[in-house]
Amino acid sequence: MGEREELMKASGYIKHNKIGNKCQLRNLVENCNALKIAHNYVTDNKTIFKEELEFPLAFAIKMHTSPEQAEQLLRNIYRPHNVYCIYVDKKAKEETFNLIQKVGNCFDNIFIVKNRIEVVYSSINLVEAEVECMRIVSKSKKNWKYYINLTGQEFPLKTNLEIVKILQRLNGANDIESYEYPFIMQQRYTKEYVIKGNSIHKTNNLKHSFIKRFQMSKGSAYGAFSKPFVDFILTDNIARMFLKWLNGTYAPEESAWATLNTLPWTPGGFHKNAKNPTASFLSRAVIWSWDKSRCRGHYIRGICVYESGDLPWLAHREELFANKFDINRDHVVLDCLEEVLRNRTKDNKVENLNWDFYNTLPHAEYYAKFRQMQSSNNYLQRKKEMWLKDHNVTEMLEPISSRE
Repeated sequence: MGEREELMKASGYIKHNKIGNKCQLRNLVENCNALKIAHNYVTDNKTIFKEELEFPLAFAIKMHTSPEQAEQLLRNIYRPHNVYCIYVDKKAKEETFNLIQKVGNCFDNIFIVKNRIEVVYSSINLVEAEVECMRIVSKSKKNWKYYINLTGQEFPLKTNLEIVKILQRLNGANDIESYEYPFIMQQRYTKEYVIKGNSIHKTNNLKHSFIKRFQMSKGSAYGAFSKPFVDFILTDNIARMFLKWLNGTYAPEESAWATLNTLPWTPGGFHKNAKNPTASFLSRAVIWSWDKSRCRGHYIRGICVYESGDLPWLAHREELFANKFDINRDHVVLDCLEEVLRNRTKDNKVENLNWDFYNTLPHAEYYAKFRQMQSSNNYLQRKKEMWLKDHNVTEMLEPISSRE
């Protein structure tokens, strides 16, 4: 029986037996062993392939609702050799934060951000939350290779071993959606935006350019960032100045990583367009309202919220994760995907993946040829010096504090 048939069979079984929430999370978190056993957390390194152990990953989850759904995501990506940061929006109910805090307390490699803020949609807050998680996982003793940022409403389409194998094919490249900023949307960064209450508003004030002739890019806020790229975000003076400048723009999370990834001295950077759905952005499977693919669920802000009817489409995607899901609307789709992932984790038949797709990704092919050069600090420093000279940047602004 093929995977599509297995999915539909599981869908019918789960719907009929109503096993979406096996145990109440609020009860399980009072006993860590019960939580780990009931929700099938992988906690024994002996059951994990050496290749996975030698390629640890860092995950960041930003969430504001549905702790049960976020925990279902967590247990499906959890491995004891990885590291995790969870950022619960301060707007979330206190019960939500407390539940996630208790889940985190059961594991020594899960860090719950305590210094939280109320995240205003499309403001600099999303970038600030991301950078906070980057700082936290960077202090971890785990020698992780890639940083994968998620929301609590996403779900993996690949096992941990499959994710590792696929990321290894990138040869150190970042997987970040990035394309030229559409002209019709450029007011998002040429006009000043201010936060009023819990929303962001455009003013009539022009925003000064970051640097003359600076090329802005747009893309997803989410992706797979190499460890050197995360270090670059946290320490490079131009990168930090740019993130600070983004305050007062609209949806800076959609330009922060997309733009930084195109700078000539960015570790793992790639200067050509990588836009969904042109088969070059690996990290997310998304159905937009204008895409040809049909959404069997419903749309929120133009993005498909998957339901069980989308399972056949999801089963054949090459991407690592899918966005987005709503457990309160349809838990079946999540439970089915979880069952499939657990079966594939047991089988570990990675040869069944579409390796032609992964091997021919433009950024993977580029780094297969030029990885040694692109990983040279001296080479990247020379590229930066040339860029600064070309943009007439002779004096840097005053240093930014480590908390900004």
